Amino acid sequence: MAKLLQGRVSSCPKGRVETIARMLGCNLAQLAARAGLEPDNVDSINNGNSTYTKTIEKLAKALGVDVEVLTGAEIPESAEIMGQLVTHLGSGEEFAVLRQEVREFFLTQSLGHPNVEAHARKLRKLCSMTEQRTFHAYLLLRQCLSIQGKHEAARQIATFILTSATTPAEIAHGDRALGECYFYLGELEQALGHLDIDTLDNLTCKPPLLDLLGLSPLVSGRGHAAMALAAVGRVADARQCINKSLEEAENAEHLPSLVFANLCDATVSVFLAEPADARRKVRVVLDLTSKAPTQPFRSLATIIDSWAQARLGEGVEPSTVLGAFAEVRRDRANAYRPLWLSLVADALLHAGHPEIGSFLIEEAEYSATHEEDRIFASENLRLKGEALSQSGKPKEALEAFEEAVQIASQQGAHLFALRSALAARELASTKRKQQSLARQIKRHADKIAGPCREVREASRILTATPGRRPKHPR
Repeated sequence: MAKLLQGRVSSCPKGRVETIARMLGCNLAQLAARAGLEPDNVDSINNGNSTYTKTIEKLAKALGVDVEVLTGAEIPESAEIMGQLVTHLGSGEEFAVLRQEVREFFLTQSLGHPNVEAHARKLRKLCSMTEQRTFHAYLLLRQCLSIQGKHEAARQIATFILTSATTPAEIAHGDRALGECYFYLGELEQALGHLDIDTLDNLTCKPPLLDLLGLSPLVSGRGHAAMALAAVGRVADARQCINKSLEEAENAEHLPSLVFANLCDATVSVFLAEPADARRKVRVVLDLTSKAPTQPFRSLATIIDSWAQARLGEGVEPSTVLGAFAEVRRDRANAYRPLWLSLVADALLHAGHPEIGSFLIEEAEYSATHEEDRIFASENLRLKGEALSQSGKPKEALEAFEEAVQIASQQGAHLFALRSALAARELASTKRKQQSLARQIKRHADKIAGPCREVREASRILTATPGRRPKHPR
């Protein structure tokens, strides 16, 4: 990354350097430091760097393009460069090194560019090509955007991927990519429509594509499907799906995919509010990454472990969980940002650090509201309600819980909606409000398929409420 920053900083005029700094959220001195350059003045930053020049010249030669195309490329050209890279280079060691450099180059370029129409034009051009490697290139392009948290742009890219697909395997890849985008956006019905079991069964992932994406598409698709199933309340299906993901990851003998599958398994337990299970499962991730650290997965596992400890009544060191989240930020893994923020806040809130926890809850709420990662938006609000209730503000807490129910209902996240409705009913002070919430509890409890704590609690409450018992008490 330092080489790429050196190149971007040293090959651009001052105005462009300042733009890059803003996009990366730092000032010129910090940008220079990240690039490994002396920050004496901007002019010295622009003097050039021979190491980067050699790297970029090698890359340009391999791609058959002018050096100026790389040093001056904006996001549309970056998309085409990535396609050319995969088309022109093989799957050998040199390809892997250059691919990583171009990927980092693209990530740096794409920050702050929300307009995807330029992407679309380039992708239509790429779609007219029949090279399988080019098809793989825009799978990587979609993945890059999702990692950054640009899920709406990623969705549009995934839509083009799916509409350009011709074979069952390509269609499955397109469905998987689009389903994951809908999951991030909190549109669970659409997500599960694309991540259905029969579709995912058509996914293939041979070593060149596995090396390119860094993660088995089949394992990724199953993992996201399991989390979506848990959120909508199909608990038994979620467990079955994640077990298949774990089995496929083990068969693939690919460490990042195995780590990811186990991390999804732990996250499903987080969605189901099962801290003991989450802790047991996430310890597998920590063991797998102890000898060969796989970031940001190890940091994410540390966050889940801290959340589980706090929920089980054990102590949590703020420096541990905050340090893990700082590592995630440094890796620019913006996908699930509101989820990880909420888990950090939840851990600190329940471990006796309410001030830090409340601050992070506000940041999580802002992130879920203003960014494109909306799958955990209702849980962010429910956690806010918990914090308000703990601080002696029941009215504000009730409002937060009710808003959480509304958002989860819109998303079809019946488990999340039920959890917030149960929390709201505990604070309802009037009989009318209690009856209204009882109706919501029944509606969402009836949608849950599989054993979980919330359904048992709903049955207990509704049994005491005439005419409100769930259809299928569990």
